[in-house]
Amino acid sequence: MAGGFELFHMYMQPGTHSYCIASSYELADKELNHCLEMMANCYIFDDGRSVHDHSRILTPQKGKKLVESPWGSWIQTRSAKHPDDILGEEVDLVLLCEASQMTVFVWERYILSRLGPRIGGMIAPSTAKGDGHLLRHLFKMAEENPDNEWEKWQWTTLANPYYSKEEYEKNRRRMDATLFAEQFEGKFVSIRGKVFEILPTFVITGIPQEYENRPVFVSMCSKV
Repeated sequence: MAGGFELFHMYMQPGTHSYCIASSYELADKELNHCLEMMANCYIFDDGRSVHDHSRILTPQKGKKLVESPWGSWIQTRSAKHPDDILGEEVDLVLLCEASQMTVFVWERYILSRLGPRIGGMIAPSTAKGDGHLLRHLFKMAEENPDNEWEKWQWTTLANPYYSKEEYEKNRRRMDATLFAEQFEGKFVSIRGKVFEILPTFVITGIPQEYENRPVFVSMCSKV
């Protein structure tokens, strides 16, 4: 929803161009839909019609979508699965939806060059997913930040005032600590070199009853 607000804010400025890019068109549509909701509730015209009503909106069931304003601004959706479609336009804003689902290759080869001519900006709200993805790359870039061009933020789910603290604690108890740290605490969690993590509670130290009827997993662990 926050990404949708950024799209709406830019859209209301005359002559601006915005890309909403995600790993799929369906994911990009979710942020665009938040933006369209805001347009439908914004009335700035004397005829009583909303910004949404005054906009030209092309939303086919599948593929790229386009929203154009009477004052020359537009928003287009793009999918990182079809990176060639990202080329050809110069934009003031790129909203990367769930950047952890995208690759550094697409960012460097297709997206970054779209911002240069208009001295555009980029926003990448996302939950982490391991540490080998675009979000981690952007976060490191902001940490080093030699040209003072990028900023980073990192919040837990509880930063959302509408999220229940009780539900947050329930999930902490239910989930693996590593997964909880990633999904609810905004942390980058590395799983490099691991097929999967074996917790102490998964280790069988004796033969369980009726083991013949249970699936069996056997492994050897060196303590060296």
